[in-house]
Amino acid sequence: MTPQPAEQNDFRAYLRSLWRWKWLMLAFLVVVPLISYALEARKTKEYESSTLVNPQAVSIDLSSFGGESVGAANIQAIARLVKTTAVASQAARFMPHPPPNSASLLGHVSTDADVDTGFLTITGTDTDPKRASDIANAFGRAISKSRVDQANTQIEQVISKLERQIAALPKNDTVGRDTLSGQLQRARSLRAVGQNPSSGIIERAAPASSPSNHNTRRALELGFVLALLLGFGAVAIAENSDRRVRSPDDLEEMTGLPLLSAIPASAFDPAEDEDLRDEEAFQMLRGALMYFNVDQRLKSVVITSPGQEDGKTTVAVRLAQSAARAGRNVILVDADLRRPQIGPRLGVNTPEGLGTVLAGQADLWSSLAEIRVSTEGDSQITAQGSLRILPAGTPAPNPSELLSSEAMERVLHELESEADLVIVDSAAALAVSDALPLLRWTSGVVLIARLNRSTRAGIRRLQKIITSANGTLLGVVATGAPSRSGYDGYGYGYGYKDSRARKRAERKQLRKAQEGESSEPARAQQR
Repeated sequence: MTPQPAEQNDFRAYLRSLWRWKWLMLAFLVVVPLISYALEARKTKEYESSTLVNPQAVSIDLSSFGGESVGAANIQAIARLVKTTAVASQAARFMPHPPPNSASLLGHVSTDADVDTGFLTITGTDTDPKRASDIANAFGRAISKSRVDQANTQIEQVISKLERQIAALPKNDTVGRDTLSGQLQRARSLRAVGQNPSSGIIERAAPASSPSNHNTRRALELGFVLALLLGFGAVAIAENSDRRVRSPDDLEEMTGLPLLSAIPASAFDPAEDEDLRDEEAFQMLRGALMYFNVDQRLKSVVITSPGQEDGKTTVAVRLAQSAARAGRNVILVDADLRRPQIGPRLGVNTPEGLGTVLAGQADLWSSLAEIRVSTEGDSQITAQGSLRILPAGTPAPNPSELLSSEAMERVLHELESEADLVIVDSAAALAVSDALPLLRWTSGVVLIARLNRSTRAGIRRLQKIITSANGTLLGVVATGAPSRSGYDGYGYGYGYKDSRARKRAERKQLRKAQEGESSEPARAQQR
């Protein structure tokens, strides 16, 4: 199998983390946008209306009269002038329903000056769309009237100046009087033109049909983005604070022990057929134990785990069958005297077993049961071995005392002398203390951990217990691994891709044949 790049494995690890916490991520993706939508819906609706004003429209040339001209002005200065109390007081007079305090209107108006065109946009804001347009129009008229008043002031000064000049002329200066009278008449005509306060308004404000501060689509989009950020953060925190072992790499790294094998979850599913691909994982475990130390033969091994339902019994049974297929004479011992599993699983139902042997009520060798081992699917078979089991027998009232007795040590030594490999299935080590004496009497211990179930604290505690009991830890086995995780053996599925389908088809044909054979006597009897 070609090793995957580290970057690809890391990416897959991230995807597996997201998948493990998919409901947490989904909760953020649903709840946060809903909260964003609710907050947006609860906001007070505000409406905006704008009027466009040209302050430069009021432009009067008084230079010919000897006065100051009212022309182009700084548009930025005019925009600042709008936000003054004087203009607000003037704007309140143009409103249908003026407020008691005209200065309060300044909080409802804003300006935007365009220096290129010289135009000024005045925007009114209010919870009532009609009042928002009234505010904008009122300030537009107020700033226009301010410009008109400025022009009229200049015109009045020119008119007064001309009137004084006419009065100061001699009565016989008819030419000068006629000249000044003509100028006075033109100045008065300018005053009439400048009295329209709406002359600078280009476009009046109209009531808005929709609120300006409500944007449901934007709120949902921002909520979704925020949900993604919060979701990724929550998944990262949850993953780092998770106390369960999630991958074979985690198990190997935290224990510092070699990973002997990773058993797929399908090997523990009773609804699944025994698959040749699953057998590859147990062959890998068998090979790792056989060649663990070539200088010293492994005579016996204890299979234990921190808690119940971690898959240790299945590992013990399948390991024993795999070792027997490889030509080893194997004895499998059910040392779980509280919850016996091996006998019922292999179809051996007898009251005699380890408990009665230790109590002196049965003979050891007569309590062993021979188990037939199939050779299908094992390409590493050199010579067919044998498999015998020592079931637990009738549940004992004092399992801890029996398993810690000298008789148990003697039984193990006798079994080791007659077998190539003795495999002991013990009780959960952190649940009861039954397995502790077995740890120092056997050649080694295999620690089983269930992915997504076994906790890091439990595994570390069991590792310390085994070390304190002078047990030899051979390695760890990860159970419940994904079938395509990359840990379940090289050549997985090679030549066995359709093994389940093939087995189902063979059994279906066998059932049909059996049904056909059973129906023949019935048809003959009918004839």
